[in-house]
Amino acid sequence: MIEKKLQLIDELTSPLCRIVWAHNSNDPVGKYANQIMAFHIGSGLVLSVAHNLKLNAPYVKSIPDALFQTALTSLNAQDKQLVTNGYPLHQQTATRNLSVNAGNVQDVIKTFAKSSFDARWITLDQVNTAKPLMAVQFRQNSFFNSGSVNGFFGNHNSLDEPQFGLHTFFLKLELVEAFYSNDIALYRIVETPQEVIAILPRIELNNVVVDDTAVNVICLQSSALNDSGRLLNAAKIEGHVDTAGAFADGSNATYVLTGLVSNSRLL
Repeated sequence: MIEKKLQLIDELTSPLCRIVWAHNSNDPVGKYANQIMAFHIGSGLVLSVAHNLKLNAPYVKSIPDALFQTALTSLNAQDKQLVTNGYPLHQQTATRNLSVNAGNVQDVIKTFAKSSFDARWITLDQVNTAKPLMAVQFRQNSFFNSGSVNGFFGNHNSLDEPQFGLHTFFLKLELVEAFYSNDIALYRIVETPQEVIAILPRIELNNVVVDDTAVNVICLQSSALNDSGRLLNAAKIEGHVDTAGAFADGSNATYVLTGLVSNSRLL
């Protein structure tokens, strides 16, 4: 039993991974946010929660100029000028990119946040301003110790973190569907060779409701020390509840979370 449990937290055999969001998925290194834990469930499908998609990004790094101009209509003339200067136009791509090295960058971010632009992560995905990535980390600079696929990774989709003794590899994702009422989001790995996807550990899913008399219940989650680690705990199902409740999202609207929820605690 202990061997199977250790496999669930080992970096080479655990199905637990992270989803991060990058404003430029072709160059995510050191520029990602909105981290959330997820599971690879096989065939390049990744399962996670959905509520983080409704959160606002802390800032908008890049935005199509057409959307930018529409957002500015809700600002006064002084704020428009500040934000316009802080988001210079890139003529070739017709996008506005935040000047992160400007001395007043925090003022620009706060002012643009007052505009009508919907800065939720789900919206940034829809307008191709930010995209999700699967992130996995290893102590050795090798993707699951498989030298045959290391050539797929380079400076654009991998990151060395010597301060932690880790190497991070990124795989592009697309959001297949978000089931907000159940707090479930399904992603698919894209633009990735099948031989890379085939290496990923996976976990089998079922829709069985676990009884509160069940024994040997465990909870797999991120480490309490950092998001890159994994924590496996014994757990106890204490009851079940059929719930319905309204939750606020970043656009000042609400969505309803419904369904059967099992209450549990770590032992």
